[in-house]
Amino acid sequence: MNISFFDQLLTFVMVVLMPIMGVLEFKALKRKVAAGVPNARLKMYLIGIAFQWALVAGLFIIWSSQGRTVADLGLKFDGSARAWIGMGIAVAISIAAVLQSAHVMKSETSLAALAGAFRDLEALLPHTQSESRGFAALSITAGVCEELLYRGFLMMFVLSISNIWVAVAATSVVFSLGHLYQGPKGILKTGMAGLAMAGLYVLSDSLFPPMLLHALIDLNSGYLGRKFADAERFNNVTQATS
Repeated sequence: MNISFFDQLLTFVMVVLMPIMGVLEFKALKRKVAAGVPNARLKMYLIGIAFQWALVAGLFIIWSSQGRTVADLGLKFDGSARAWIGMGIAVAISIAAVLQSAHVMKSETSLAALAGAFRDLEALLPHTQSESRGFAALSITAGVCEELLYRGFLMMFVLSISNIWVAVAATSVVFSLGHLYQGPKGILKTGMAGLAMAGLYVLSDSLFPPMLLHALIDLNSGYLGRKFADAERFNNVTQATS
C-alpha cells in the first residue's frame, strides 16, 4: 500500500505514544485505587474502550480515504480450508483456556501461582460485578480494536516496506510494548500472544479468528482476576480476624 502521512501518524501513536500512555495511566490508576477513589477501575475501563474505538474510527477514515477496502484490512472470511482451520484453532485454544481456569479454581497450588502472576496487576483487575462487566466490555473491545490496529493496519504498514516475517515479528514487538505497564514478564507474555495472533492471521488470512481468540483470552483473564481479587479479600479478612 502507498504510505500516507496519516498512516505514519497512526503508526507513531501506536509505537511511541500508546506504550507511554499505558505506563502513565496504570501508575495513575494504582494511586487512585490506593486512595480509595470511587469507580477508579471502571472509569479507566470506559476510557480505554472509548480511546480504542476512537483510534479504529480514525483508522477507517484513513483507510477509506486511500481507496482501500475492509478486506484489505483483514475483515474477510472466504470460507476456505485455511480460514476454517484458523477459526478452529482459535476455538480450541479458547476452550483449553476455560478448562485450565476451571482446574485452577480447584487447586490451591494453582491458585498460589495465579496470585503470583496477578498481584502486580491487582489494581487493574475487576473487583466487583460492575467492574467485571466493564472489564468484559473492554476485553471485547480489545479483541476487535487491537487486532484491527496491530494485525490489520500495522502488519499492512510493515508489509509495504518489508516481508511477512518481518511484519509478524515487528507487530508482535509493538504489541508487547503496548503492554509496557505490565513489566518484563507481561511484555514477554503479550509478545508471545501477539506472535500467536499474527501467526493465526497469516494462516487464516482473516482477522476474525485472532479477534475471537484475543477477546476470549482477555475475558478469561478478567474472570481469573475477579477470582483472585475475591480470594485476596477473603484472605485479608481471615488474617485480620484471626
